Amino acid sequence: MFLSAIEVFPKECMGCLCHKQKNKIEVAIPYQYAKRKTEEVYSTSAIMFEGLLGIHFKKTCDYHSHTRTAKREVVEPSETDIQGLSTGMMEVIVQIRRTTSVKHYLRCNPGETISMSWGRYRGIIAAFIRIINPLDKTKTVYYKRVGLVLER
Repeated sequence: MFLSAIEVFPKECMGCLCHKQKNKIEVAIPYQYAKRKTEEVYSTSAIMFEGLLGIHFKKTCDYHSHTRTAKREVVEPSETDIQGLSTGMMEVIVQIRRTTSVKHYLRCNPGETISMSWGRYRGIIAAFIRIINPLDKTKTVYYKRVGLVLER
């Protein structure tokens, strides 16, 4: 995910995450034929990949990147993200920015996100699920953060 975000920076990337075992992401597949803008990305590649994936993997969810300039911005879904995701579905966002210093690290954060750095690029990965609170009579749709953990 991080490398596909770096590859098209400052535009956004898009792809899917796949698993063999439940709750364990094993493969990230970037959609190379995505229509990219600085703050938006769209692809129909998911339809093609879903047919191919059934042989070895199951699709967990989609991912995409957000490019940022500020050092400490909170990773959160945009209005477009909220509108484009079905209730009960998960989305992973890779927030990426470029800096002047060179560093290399990979770590879990207390807020259940993952931080990484490769060369001049810094990123934070966060996962969200779109839900409706069953106690809310107005049926307001919102996102809830899903915790991520690195397995070593």
